[in-house]
Amino acid sequence: MRRPMLFLLLALAAGCTGAKEMFSAHANVAAEAADATLSADSLAQLMLRAKGARLAPETAEFLANLWVDYQLFGHALATDGIPTDSAAVRDMMWPEITELIGTRWHDTLMARRTSFSAQAVDSVYASTDSTAVRVLQHVLVRVDPRGTSDVRDAARRKAEGILARARGGADFGALARQYTDDQASRQTGGVMNAAPRGAYVTPFDSAGWSLAPGQVSGLVVSPFGFHIIRRPPLAEVRTQLLAWLNNEAGRRLDSLYMDSLAAARHLAVKSSAPATLRTAVEEFDEHRGSTTALATYDGGKFTVGEALKWTGSAPPALVSQIQTATDSQLTSFVRALAQNTLLLDDARTNGIDLSAAEYLSLRESYLAGLDTLRYTMGLTRQVIDTTATADVRERAAALQVGVYLDKVLKREAPPRPIPGPMAAYLRERYGHRIEMAGVRASVERALAERDAAGAADSAARATPVRPQAPPQVGPQGGGRP
Repeated sequence: MRRPMLFLLLALAAGCTGAKEMFSAHANVAAEAADATLSADSLAQLMLRAKGARLAPETAEFLANLWVDYQLFGHALATDGIPTDSAAVRDMMWPEITELIGTRWHDTLMARRTSFSAQAVDSVYASTDSTAVRVLQHVLVRVDPRGTSDVRDAARRKAEGILARARGGADFGALARQYTDDQASRQTGGVMNAAPRGAYVTPFDSAGWSLAPGQVSGLVVSPFGFHIIRRPPLAEVRTQLLAWLNNEAGRRLDSLYMDSLAAARHLAVKSSAPATLRTAVEEFDEHRGSTTALATYDGGKFTVGEALKWTGSAPPALVSQIQTATDSQLTSFVRALAQNTLLLDDARTNGIDLSAAEYLSLRESYLAGLDTLRYTMGLTRQVIDTTATADVRERAAALQVGVYLDKVLKREAPPRPIPGPMAAYLRERYGHRIEMAGVRASVERALAERDAAGAADSAARATPVRPQAPPQVGPQGGGRP
């Protein structure tokens, strides 16, 4: 989180001693959430306890943000600050709602514009040109490429036995369900999705595309093992071919529809959008409500705040990709997000929305998710005990959050991230701070402690162990040994 340049200039003007004290104070605090503080030392210990974690600023910042979200969630539970009213639920379930509305509108457009005859499916099945596709069925006997010759010979004998049964008239689907090592196609009896030529590894692809309808191949060797491939007759795969036709048509229609929608509304992405977006994702909290335009269209604009609403529900990897993407890629990304907004507007204009029953179902899902998160984190009893004082509940919540986070880092408990919309709501309501000086200091302290522990361990191993002298046996009372 960057600090205003004016603030830094004023602090430096106050004198070197004041500036040193200011930075030292910040270096001791890594994060704050509601009334809780995460010190740089505590963050260093979190990194050291995280199995396999790299001691780097990115790791420290990620853990600091994770701590903030968990602390705010615990604080909200302790103070009865988790919203459950209908309006709040719609905000929290925004990603799910937009996905449902967008899918429903897509399906409506598809139903209006596509219809495939039986002849179209027949043509696809029989085609051999560059647009042809195949539906293939196989049994895989997997072999580790590093396996011994004995292991490979045993797998070959097993595959040959299955091949003999297939060519002898046994039900190929039943053989696949019983013997195949391809878990993705086991439940379908070895039937794979329709695919164009070149979709599979070369040996499999070449053999599969040479088969006549109903024909079974010999043993086909690929890096995965031994395959027995069959090309099912048209009657068996008509459904898969129709699904492929619909998907391809849907993909083309989606592209045409989105382009026409953008053209009709004169969508234009600003030249400053890439740089603005990079800054916004780096300083998420400062720009979450920004109305700065990334793109404009007839009747409105697509803002930084709207873009962060979309990316805020995305995995952290997306934020990293935004930082390293080219201007051209980010321009396309902003355009795609703006088109999503136009699509939702168009859907609602055409009466596409969820029913009251569906909103009720989403609310029940939201409440169930809260309960799951609460129980997973151990935020029960004292945290929600209304007979206890608010201070007692808050202390209990902060303590349990620490226990849960420690278990997550040691991989003793499953990590449960706070959903993006919920995290954004809690941060805005209760406040928080990530202090980068403290984050960087935590990395330095973690590295120093790790290096010191390594040096001590090396010294202990290098020190020779001197054999102890045998015990001296001397005369005791009465001169007896």
